[in-house]
Amino acid sequence: MAAFPSITPDYSLAKTSAPNTRVVFFGDGYEQRLTWLINQNPKLWNLKFSNISESDSDTIEDFLNARAEDSVSFQWIPPDLTKWAASTAFALGAIVQPLTAQNNGLIYEVTTAGTSGSSEPTWPTSGTVTDGGVTWTKTSYEWVCEGWQKQIPYLNRATISATFRQVFEA
Repeated sequence: MAAFPSITPDYSLAKTSAPNTRVVFFGDGYEQRLTWLINQNPKLWNLKFSNISESDSDTIEDFLNARAEDSVSFQWIPPDLTKWAASTAFALGAIVQPLTAQNNGLIYEVTTAGTSGSSEPTWPTSGTVTDGGVTWTKTSYEWVCEGWQKQIPYLNRATISATFRQVFEA
């Protein structure tokens, strides 16, 4: 699976959460909310890469054009993802990015809650690793690009705006 180029977006980005719930309304104002499907809270990111070099903008555009042609999702690590920390309690389902392997596109989910060890584990490229009282399982965020726009405000500079939608694939 391809990984989005390591070009950092502006911090004027926006994340939208869209929980999958259904609401049943009863008489007298009563209602019941139900979770719907297995992937409960997909994310949508509106990103902007402002005043980047033409070379970086070409790299982004070439990557997105290739994904448009092959219709394959890609890996991308959102900027708000929690980083691993020593001696920290992690809840079941928490997702973290390693400190020592940040650019490999791998992220890990807590499958046994507990407190992390005093030093960062050696992160596997598949499967699980035990870290103090926590068991981490390799996972990934998979994304598709909903669309993008390129502006060229100055010579040899560009701005790209893009929307990434989280997808869940087997």
